[in-house]
Amino acid sequence: MARYEHRNAATPATETQLRDQALRWLVRLTSGHVSATDANAFRRWCALSEEHRRAFALVKRVWDALGQFGGQGAPSESSNIIPIISRRIKNSRKT
Repeated sequence: MARYEHRNAATPATETQLRDQALRWLVRLTSGHVSATDANAFRRWCALSEEHRRAFALVKRVWDALGQFGGQGAPSESSNIIPIISRRIKNSRKT
């Protein structure tokens, strides 16, 4: 899934972009519709840098803290919950 990949090494992603990418990966990985190609692409994305791995770890911590939305399962990639989680992550970094 190319849209999850880091754009290129010459233009590193901002912290917000990495967080958004990590969140989209988390949503995809918990969707129940992950192919071997997706899993490999995620591993490559994580291998790009320590920042990628930290962004994913942060998103995962917030996801877990939110209790995966009261047991409603993973939201879809087009879900309105993604901006809500992004704001929570951003706010958690300020404290």
